[in-house]
Amino acid sequence: MSTAPKLGSTAWPTRDALPLLVLQGMSAATVHVAVSYQFARPPAVADQQAVSNAMHALANAGFRGAFPCSGIAGPSSMEFLGAALSSEACGLQLLQLCNIDERAFQLLRNMVARLRAEKVLVDSIQVMDTEHIHAQPVQPDWPDEDNEEAAYPTPGARAAALLAFEDTDFSKVRRCLVEVDNRLFPDQVTRFAAWVRPWYALLEAGAFAMPVGHPAVTDSIAGFVSQFDPVTIEVAVDRFMASECAWGILANMVCAFDWQPRTLAAIAVD
Repeated sequence: MSTAPKLGSTAWPTRDALPLLVLQGMSAATVHVAVSYQFARPPAVADQQAVSNAMHALANAGFRGAFPCSGIAGPSSMEFLGAALSSEACGLQLLQLCNIDERAFQLLRNMVARLRAEKVLVDSIQVMDTEHIHAQPVQPDWPDEDNEEAAYPTPGARAAALLAFEDTDFSKVRRCLVEVDNRLFPDQVTRFAAWVRPWYALLEAGAFAMPVGHPAVTDSIAGFVSQFDPVTIEVAVDRFMASECAWGILANMVCAFDWQPRTLAAIAVD
């Protein structure tokens, strides 16, 4: 059963609570997915475009290895195939997945909830494996202070082995340092900056806002990717108001990047 955030949390549900999220037949083996949105009112073209933009942000990160299933070997990817308005107040999107953690759709729910600030009102999101349309629907828990590590996608085995958090005083300014085993090539820094840009897009779209606060009122601000020293790239965040689980998803993308002929050596967050 779905549970609401704890009383007193900045994410406590009001009339602007998160949309209901329903997963149906989803698993590591899921390939073809239909995502349907029940709008509170017939959506304008701008409303449909806003929801499409949220899905594009999720798919762009998924295509770059952000959400691999735990314990499953092989590449992980997500592709957005298209969208349509299936009825007066219901939008439909089609996806193709490979080895995707179903918890990635928590991020979609958060981003759609943030759209309420723009008066884009979605009551529910259903994510269905089209080959298991009769499976029992499941309503995932809201991410809160107690369950966020279970509610959000987690680092894959390689990312978990490389990822380390440095002990620092609380700061909204954060960074991730990515180290390789030898001097970086200039084009690697440029290509890597483009590779992780979708993570920045998720961050600013409120994908990781819960349980820090409701996505519509909790703002993170991206920084820049730059070369820190001959063997290290810095991924900076100017304002980080998000779940710490966001860094594990970034680490997955770092591990999926093609570092050849270099070898990835460490990922540190402070």
